[in-house]
Amino acid sequence: MSMKDGTKWYLIVSGDGLILSKGAQWSRDRRLLTPAFHFEVLKPYVTVYNEAADILLRKLETCSKSGESFETFSVLSLCTLDIILRCACSYQDDIQTKGASHPYVAAIKDLMRIIFHRAVSPQLHPDFIFYLTKEGQDFKKLCAYVHQLADNIIAKRRQTLEDSKESGEEDLTKSRRRHLDFLDILLHAQDEDGNTLSDVEIRNQVNTFMFAGHDTTASTTSWVLYSLATHPEHQDRVYQEVQDILGGRDPPHLEWEDLPKLNYLTLCIKEAMRLHCPVPIIGRQISAPIEVEGKVLPEGTITDVNIWNIHHNPAVWGTNIWSLTHVGSCQKT
Repeated sequence: MSMKDGTKWYLIVSGDGLILSKGAQWSRDRRLLTPAFHFEVLKPYVTVYNEAADILLRKLETCSKSGESFETFSVLSLCTLDIILRCACSYQDDIQTKGASHPYVAAIKDLMRIIFHRAVSPQLHPDFIFYLTKEGQDFKKLCAYVHQLADNIIAKRRQTLEDSKESGEEDLTKSRRRHLDFLDILLHAQDEDGNTLSDVEIRNQVNTFMFAGHDTTASTTSWVLYSLATHPEHQDRVYQEVQDILGGRDPPHLEWEDLPKLNYLTLCIKEAMRLHCPVPIIGRQISAPIEVEGKVLPEGTITDVNIWNIHHNPAVWGTNIWSLTHVGSCQKT
């Protein structure tokens, strides 16, 4: 199976990254990217999470003092984008504070809006029609801006690495006094033949993580907050668990070693993701004939995996599926 043709619109924006690549290309990408998810690489990111969370909490506190309701997804989306930009390429530019006024944030928001609108507008599916419209022209300009920003970051990092080598500073973290990020891993990645990634390939991987990561993470976090708010008994237990682990720390930051101790919070997150999965359906296109329950699906057939339906199957989860009562069962979550 491979990604269905509809994903080509995302491909224009993010490029042929890990999510949209296929076959041998995907296998190579997966091998090269594996080191980026080693625990020793991920550990320093906790500091980034805490810094971004502090900004988020200050914003939420301001919103709560107004006494009015507010939409949490956009606030969380800025936070997750801020974190991914910092962890992926050490890019820090007050994303959460500037919000939609930041050109990169505005570009991503507009790109996603255009892609979704095109997806539900059959008349805009053909490229020759779409690019004659104002949306099509805007789409081109926004893609060019996002790609240029990534190219500039990559070029600057390559120059920094060259300068470090010339000065004899081989240790990346010491030479720039920061954590090893996703971009560092990509710039040093080599396949079995010793080939490195081109700037375009690196840009594709970075953009893939930006687009695929921040929106789904913000959606998941929003639903977790909703689930806890509508089930205060579980929310109270999660709060107490976190407070017990923090033990009065100042500042109240969680460390890497604390994460495995968050057992009840983990169960609540998993149950919320089951009830409100961030990716409810996965589309695929059959690349070769395949037999399913005695029926042959020919090559080119578009298929969907209905994750939402699987997660709400009463034969597995019972009839009480809109509740966090499963939270105490590790097997079911």
